[in-house]
Amino acid sequence: MRPIERILVVEDDLALQRALLRVTSSMEAATAVAATLADGLAKLRAGVDLVLLDVRLPDGSGVAIAEAAAHLRPAPLVVAISGEAEPGEAFRLAQAGVLAYVEKPFSLRELRSAIHAARTSAPRIEPLVSAAVGQSEMKQVQDAVRQTMVEQAMAITNGNRSDAARLLRISRQAVQNLLRRSRWSKK
Repeated sequence: MRPIERILVVEDDLALQRALLRVTSSMEAATAVAATLADGLAKLRAGVDLVLLDVRLPDGSGVAIAEAAAHLRPAPLVVAISGEAEPGEAFRLAQAGVLAYVEKPFSLRELRSAIHAARTSAPRIEPLVSAAVGQSEMKQVQDAVRQTMVEQAMAITNGNRSDAARLLRISRQAVQNLLRRSRWSKK
């Protein structure tokens, strides 16, 4: 289970925001709050481990935050919350690696369960791979998966190649070979 030290709550409803803060307070993590898409994106860039994300925000869709989070290293866990997500949004959330989705109205127990599921389950890569069919060659997709996994492991382990190799269940030499083509090669 990944440690959670920094949480971002992106919710525009003040009552629900307070309820989410009650859940995060029990996790003993520093918590930042955003009520808009713009503020959520700005606070996301500061680095977080978990995002509790309302899909409907006053200035846009929270899907943009989930997509931005997917490009961070290490990528935070994202739990989406909504009562009105459209099928297209749900698909984009899955493509962005959102591991849990909670429909409004929900109980705090359901939210805690969703957070636990996000922390303990591996993300599904099938939606991402499926979206690449016809868009990319298979070798490109394989290379991108390898590179992303190594970069994420290096970020999680603060650049420790031996720990990254253990996390990926590959040899340190394999990590070294993959790093030659990444931004971590200089570390």
